[in-house]
Amino acid sequence: MTNAIGLFLKNLQKENGENVDIIVEKLKISRGFYFAVCNGRKKCPDKWFELIPNIYKLNDEQRNNWIGAIIRSNHRIDWIYEKLNDYDKNLVLTLANFADTLTQKEKEAIWEIINNK
Repeated sequence: MTNAIGLFLKNLQKENGENVDIIVEKLKISRGFYFAVCNGRKKCPDKWFELIPNIYKLNDEQRNNWIGAIIRSNHRIDWIYEKLNDYDKNLVLTLANFADTLTQKEKEAIWEIINNK
């Protein structure tokens, strides 16, 4: 059964007119490993988090969708994420996408907001 990563990558292939052989060549992996990740038998490698957006020059919306696919496929916060409305889902994905660019002071301010709720 294809997971969210598999669906995202399948759509990405269609958008770029690629087949599986092209994407596995770009990722420098075997077809077997690719399908194992897309079917949830193997965890998505951490390096794919940035590799896919860089290879395919994903825009912000595509990047957010990619992050969401990783989160849902890894079952980290699936049960919480599915309950969110679209606005809140976008907020969560955007924060996840840009967390590494925030200063320590900005991160502390966000935590203060969260902890005061």
